[in-house]
Amino acid sequence: MLEGLDVLKDSIAVTGNFEQPGSIVLAASPMMKEKFKIKTVNTKLILIFL
Repeated sequence: MLEGLDVLKDSIAVTGNFEQPGSIVLAASPMMKEKFKIKTVNTKLILIFL
């Protein structure tokens, strides 16, 4: 699924249960954090609207 992606250059987030509203971000790549101002405590709901 992540084959070919560069975790330092691509925006990648690992969430809890993606089907559940408000699922937390468990991990985020450096680019994801920088580009979207994501912290690992943000919810999936916030990611949807970015």
